[in-house]
Amino acid sequence: MRFAGDAMTGGYVESAGDGGASIHKSLAKKSPNYGALGTTSMAEQAREKMTAISSEGQIAGAGLKSMGALTEAGNMAKAGVAAAESKASATKFGAVMGMAGTLGGAAIGQFGSSPKWSDASDIGFAGNQVDTNGRLRY
Repeated sequence: MRFAGDAMTGGYVESAGDGGASIHKSLAKKSPNYGALGTTSMAEQAREKMTAISSEGQIAGAGLKSMGALTEAGNMAKAGVAAAESKASATKFGAVMGMAGTLGGAAIGQFGSSPKWSDASDIGFAGNQVDTNGRLRY
């Protein structure tokens, strides 16, 4: 007589009659191909990393482009300020020169239309004569 314990001593795989080879073959056909799964997984991870790197590069490029535009705008503003200051300075200089010309013209007008020097010694050049236009004659 067989007891339940006797059935437990033998394996169910060995009870198939071929030592379990058919069960292993059947399981092997239906089991996942872990090598192919690993290769596919690595390829997908690499694609994800490449996409992330590309996106980071595009974002960094856009940031640099906007920084360049800001720097350009700042430089243009500084150039505009410098041009305005230069124009203002030139206007002031022109006004001062105009005033000096007016004063100089008024001072010359006090001497009359022709100089009254007869000898260059009047202006510090002894021995030389001055013509009617105030030019030295040698």
